[in-house]
Amino acid sequence: MKGMVKSIKRTPHMLTSRMGMAAKSSDAEFDEYDRRCTVIEDATDKLLKDSRSFRDGVQGLLSAGSDFGKAFDTIFQPMCVSSPGLSPFTQADAGTNSGSGDYDVDRKNPESQLTLKSISHYQVLMSELKETLAPELDLIDGRVIDPAKELQDLLKRARKTMTKRNHKLVDFDRFNNSLTKLRDKKEKSLSDEKNLFKLEQEWEAASAEYEHYNGLCKTELPRLFQLSTQFITPLFHSFYYMQLNIYYLMLEKLQSFSDGKYDLENGDVEQIYAASQRGATETVDELSKKLLALSSGRFAAAARRREAAGGSGLPAKSEYGSGPKLSPSSTGASLTRSPSSMTAPPPYTAPPPASAASSAYGAAATKRAPPPPPVKPKPKPAVTYVTALYDFAAQADGDLDFRAGDRIELVQRSESAEDWWTGRLNGREGVFPGNYVQE
Repeated sequence: MKGMVKSIKRTPHMLTSRMGMAAKSSDAEFDEYDRRCTVIEDATDKLLKDSRSFRDGVQGLLSAGSDFGKAFDTIFQPMCVSSPGLSPFTQADAGTNSGSGDYDVDRKNPESQLTLKSISHYQVLMSELKETLAPELDLIDGRVIDPAKELQDLLKRARKTMTKRNHKLVDFDRFNNSLTKLRDKKEKSLSDEKNLFKLEQEWEAASAEYEHYNGLCKTELPRLFQLSTQFITPLFHSFYYMQLNIYYLMLEKLQSFSDGKYDLENGDVEQIYAASQRGATETVDELSKKLLALSSGRFAAAARRREAAGGSGLPAKSEYGSGPKLSPSSTGASLTRSPSSMTAPPPYTAPPPASAASSAYGAAATKRAPPPPPVKPKPKPAVTYVTALYDFAAQADGDLDFRAGDRIELVQRSESAEDWWTGRLNGREGVFPGNYVQE
């Protein structure tokens, strides 16, 4: 409450000094100290933030590497039945899944033997690296982050003292302006004399408090800056050596893993990686095409089973998007009547004679309305063609086979290229995978 009262009393002087209506004291030496303290505060905050980011980043890197190894071990586990490099648990689990070892990939594909043997080793290595670096990461908290927090607390205390010094300067200027104004007054009344005496006492008290805090800041701030510089030097060296140790342990572990498996000394790493691909990208593309062709045969077989289970009547719409079709014979039978089924119209009888009024009314009633305007013919939809990117062989009835480069008339399509589209080529209509063509 006392501080709020003082703030209210200082507000008029602060406003008038900003507008240039009141005198305001300045100290170039203290302003330089204030600027340097602000720089150190910002640097300390950034040091704390970056230290935490580095610690969390290394922990995330190790966790991701360990999870990466676990994921690879889980994916290749059913394949690595006969791999001697795997753990007994992995071999037992894989043998349970595969039974008689039908997935001996390392025997059927010798090039993959090295990869399959290295999976379990990589997982164990990343787990060991995570445990080894845990104490090093804890040292960052004890030797970098905690001391930086202490420096931050000291700077906050110094900033609090500097703020109090600025408040005492405002009080000094406020009483000094009031005292100078009252002293310059030519004719003073009795109340002015009393106020002058009171202002002199308040000015002396404000001047003493300001000189105390101003001298304290000018004496202690240079010492604080010097100690901060001496404090930052060992802190930087500690952080540097801890980073160096972390990088060295990671390099040592990864090099021990690559010994005898990967040659990283001859050539650039990117070139070695490209050379080790050995057509893997082309193999994956071929497998994708085979899986897509296999899925088309399954869809066609499922459609034939549904049509067979439907019995008589019109078949339901198939998965390919093509609706039921009527044969010409069935269409003609349903739209044509036999002569025996047609009946003759009833005989015509003349109406009885009527009066002139009723005749005129009947003539007006029997007058036909003008015929409606002819219906405009609907424009034919534009024919859309797509171009085949790959060869596609029909896997079941209803598939439309084509070769790369053929122009296919698009009959029906969906929003996704991963679905089956309907097209027409050389008078034949059928379905085909949408990702085998382009518009």
